[in-house]
Amino acid sequence: MSYPACHRSEAGFVTDVAPDDACPLGGVEAHDVVPSSVSCALMAAPIPRAAPVTTARRVRSVMARNLVLSGGVGHPFASTSQMLADVLAPHGIGTVVAAPEQWEDAIAAHVPGDGLLTFNALRWRMLADRYDALRAAESYASTPALHRAVEDHLAAGGALLSLHTSCICFDDWPGWAEILGAAWDWDRSFHPVRGDVHVHDLVHDTRFTVNDELYHGLGVSDPAREVLAVASVPRDSFVQNTAPVGASGVGDVHPVLWRRRHGRGRVVVDTLGHDHLSLGHPAHRRALGAAIEWAVAGV
Repeated sequence: MSYPACHRSEAGFVTDVAPDDACPLGGVEAHDVVPSSVSCALMAAPIPRAAPVTTARRVRSVMARNLVLSGGVGHPFASTSQMLADVLAPHGIGTVVAAPEQWEDAIAAHVPGDGLLTFNALRWRMLADRYDALRAAESYASTPALHRAVEDHLAAGGALLSLHTSCICFDDWPGWAEILGAAWDWDRSFHPVRGDVHVHDLVHDTRFTVNDELYHGLGVSDPAREVLAVASVPRDSFVQNTAPVGASGVGDVHPVLWRRRHGRGRVVVDTLGHDHLSLGHPAHRRALGAAIEWAVAGV
């Protein structure tokens, strides 16, 4: 399978990333006021410990394919897509990366159920006034072709990965949040300024710290999704950029990596992965790689 004009990744870490742009969400700028009655749905029940992740290499004899739909604002997506390819290569997964202008051709050429379909992007309609300067060049309305490609891929038993900001994408497509099991809620989601995020990998029972953004207040559509890793940030992370009034979950533990089944398909969501400081961490790579092995084991 080939994707016209798409960039094929090469082995090796990418460390020469461009200076990080300011997050277009403005740290905790996702909203200005959150009703005090709103509480984080993910904290309503204890988080179950994840079962061991199946090692896909034991059941897969051919290399799986990974199409990455990459791009957007405020993040070094070209570099993180390259790093993701490096994470997956030892697991027998080969990667093709499509930039925003190549999405349409890549989607058209994709065979439903063929390997792993990855989103490493930040693309949405940018309806708020604060995005006036970006809207003309960067806004994105998801298309029926994209919806069909994702839905057909999962219906055919394919695997899907949503990395970092991808859970913010497609504000005009409610089905995206249903597929992921939890996604950005424009009425209450936010994140503190980027900094130390303390992660607990529940599968391997290891703890590590990465420089990243920790999303708070995601809208949860599947409370039963299997959480593989959780994380927290120090409460003083909010000193430079105060949390919205009434925001819940400040300083609490939040899921950052989970898996779920969607019909015949398998879905993995990793809300971490801002740049090389996070995706380059060996413990993060281990946790993500193991989760993806489970996803492609069913392909």
